[in-house]
Amino acid sequence: MARLRFLIEKIGPDAFRALYEKELTEVRATDTPTHHTRPFPVRNPLPDGRPHAVPEGSSAFARWFKNNVSPQKQQGFFLVHIPLDLGDLPSATAVALADVVAAYGDGILHATQSQNAGLRWIAGPELQELFDKLDGLGLAEPQPPVLRNLVSCAGASTCRLGIGLSRGLARALRQELDGSSLDLEKLGDLSIHISGCPNSCGRHPVGAIGLSGAARRIDGRMVPYYAVQLGGRLGAGRSRFGSNVGALPAKNVPAFVQELLAAWRSSGDSHDFHCFIDNDGKRLAEELIGRHQRHPVSERDRLFFSDWDANAEFSLAGRGAGECSAGVFDLIEVDLVNARESLEAGRYYAAALSACHSLLVTRGLQAKEERETFDLFLRHFVLEGLVDGSLAEVVSEGARSAVQADPAKAFSGTPTEVATLVANVRMLYESLDSSLRFKPATS
Repeated sequence: MARLRFLIEKIGPDAFRALYEKELTEVRATDTPTHHTRPFPVRNPLPDGRPHAVPEGSSAFARWFKNNVSPQKQQGFFLVHIPLDLGDLPSATAVALADVVAAYGDGILHATQSQNAGLRWIAGPELQELFDKLDGLGLAEPQPPVLRNLVSCAGASTCRLGIGLSRGLARALRQELDGSSLDLEKLGDLSIHISGCPNSCGRHPVGAIGLSGAARRIDGRMVPYYAVQLGGRLGAGRSRFGSNVGALPAKNVPAFVQELLAAWRSSGDSHDFHCFIDNDGKRLAEELIGRHQRHPVSERDRLFFSDWDANAEFSLAGRGAGECSAGVFDLIEVDLVNARESLEAGRYYAAALSACHSLLVTRGLQAKEERETFDLFLRHFVLEGLVDGSLAEVVSEGARSAVQADPAKAFSGTPTEVATLVANVRMLYESLDSSLRFKPATS
């Protein structure tokens, strides 16, 4: 919750502006030293802003110049983009790059919001020499912008709030697009942003294609999912957040993105992805998501139940209290809806099972079997006083029934007991505070 957007939501924009202006006034009143950067070196740029002639046979330089070099508004100078795969820069390469940075432009390596690096104030005649040095370091790959600007947060690989292994998905997307028949150069500056959960560290709301990690339960097993937002962008007078169009399993995301881009390029709005989305693209995306909801009906395709770059089946187990993240709220909601619908249909065992299942994730727990679901709920929620102690009997009855040949038939919990269990779990879920912790039930 330590984000400006939550603070603004809590106190309102006017109160936030007042706090900001108060702090700014105090900063201006202090004797803060001015930050100076060294003047950029002028090395006789060509007056028309062109680099020197491309040497014969240097197709590699020509392609690099086309993809990785942008003219500055100052005539004769250029910004050189240095692509870093998901922002990674090995230490030995960084040390060697430091010498290159010191010799060109303004002597500063600039980090970009697309997890890459850049050198500014590069004079035209220096470009060939700079290319040779960057190429020697493996930093001159002329990537299409759609791949160079693929952004991902760290995801569940290091973040306790992350749900999906977003970096693994980014690599899978790169491989899918690289191997497709799409002309990636013609996709322009299309941006794909991935966050491992809804907390936006990968800035997915402003990506033309934004993906955020979530989780679903299919046939009682956890499956990594990604929610999809389309049409996000940044720009003076044209910034907007992307629109939600649905969610699909993580393993189906690369194929979905490739098919969506192919549909865009074959449409009448092939010149502009945002026009495509605003016209018929959103509907087409929703249809594609519907087709990509498929999941295996047997144990043969176990990979479906694991995340990208993961060797084990997907799980949210091991998280402590307060670490479930906003991304599992929809998973809890699905379980609670299932509990309510089962209750209304007279499937009382199923209703009790879904209710007990729903909140285990908030304690970093994932049951391997139905009996364990009831046992864990009894231990961590009933005996801990988070729900009414009178529910112990119906929960224990669920555990006893779970080991029978026909648990639903063996279950003797009454409709009133199950309804009380479902209602108590719903109230407990709604009591989650801003730190994702529960307020204990009061008698």
